[in-house]
Amino acid sequence: MGYSMIDWVRNDLSMPNDVRAQSVLEKELYTNNWLKICGDIATASKHFKLDRRIPITSSVISSKGYGSGRYGKAGYGIGEEGIDITLNDGTSLNSLDFVHNVVQTWKEFMTRHKI
Repeated sequence: MGYSMIDWVRNDLSMPNDVRAQSVLEKELYTNNWLKICGDIATASKHFKLDRRIPITSSVISSKGYGSGRYGKAGYGIGEEGIDITLNDGTSLNSLDFVHNVVQTWKEFMTRHKI
């Protein structure tokens, strides 16, 4: 969803033309790593491989059970489901932190362009 919103901005005629410009989209959105990760995950889950650009995400793993997720957020002995994202450079991301950063990216973009 975070990556797909770029298409909405680009194609929404109610958006200011300067915001919809390819140069703005390239500079501020297509190159943003948080949104690239969104694109990697969405495209890989739909097409199983990326063939239009080089992914920066190497894996996304969902785990559930004792010791998973945040402490105290699920029933005793069950554990909250956790999703871990690993990038090609070996960096590991917690899904909750990742989502926070994607939302923050869009918030900053909208604020900067007074949308």
